Amino acid sequence: MELHPKKPMHCPLSSQVENGSWAGKAYFRNLKFIDFSPSADSEGSVLRNVMIKLLPKSPDFITLQNFDNLEFHNCESDAMTYFFDPPESWANLADCGDYPCTGPKNTMMSFTNIKWTGTTSRRRLQEGATNNAASLENFTLIPWTENYTDQFPDCGPYIKNINGHICQTTDMGILVWES
Repeated sequence: MELHPKKPMHCPLSSQVENGSWAGKAYFRNLKFIDFSPSADSEGSVLRNVMIKLLPKSPDFITLQNFDNLEFHNCESDAMTYFFDPPESWANLADCGDYPCTGPKNTMMSFTNIKWTGTTSRRRLQEGATNNAASLENFTLIPWTENYTDQFPDCGPYIKNINGHICQTTDMGILVWES
């Protein structure tokens, strides 16, 4: 029995399409991430090396993600996730009409009881960056939306590496309705 994929054809492990999780929630508990940081290729360009990846086939809604009792060992908060912008190809009659669907912008990741350990995490803590999740035990990650998310009072400034914000609260939600 194969427990871990060894060939690219086995990835991704899930292929949620459209509204398969409408108004759902996902819970992840007691996990440990080890040695995640932004990587660079041979030419020095930064590559996306993320611990938590959004589903690429969710044009309308991505399930609310709740993480509890996680440990990040030698991990940098810049490698936690990347909130991608909706692809222009989603702007078609079959999906969302004349504009791209906003699924990647309609999500949030809530983190509670988080531990940051190891030398990389300690270094980031000592830097004391206000927009660094590695200084927080409880927080929420949200995607950046122009002229909107920068107005949230408990959220820090825009972070390019995650295309979003780190909010110093877990008291957030998403209003979902079907039109």
